[in-house]
Amino acid sequence: MNNKQRKTLAAIFSNPTPKTLAWDDLVSLLLALGCDMEKDGGSHFAFRRKNQKVDFHRPHPGNELKSYQVRDAKAFLLKIGVEP
Repeated sequence: MNNKQRKTLAAIFSNPTPKTLAWDDLVSLLLALGCDMEKDGGSHFAFRRKNQKVDFHRPHPGNELKSYQVRDAKAFLLKIGVEP
């Protein structure tokens, strides 16, 4: 995991939930942690690791995740045993 991915991980676990987390940063972090990424058509993506799965819709037209997506990412990371 590189420094930018560590900062993304810290941002996901920060309080309050960040409103400026980029989709590309989340994808980079999840892939660095060994998650498998599946595109299920359109803007739907699934990430899997350790028999856990999380689904996201890529934000559009912008690149910023919604607060609920950041919370979903945090819950997924906790399930797979990842914390900052």
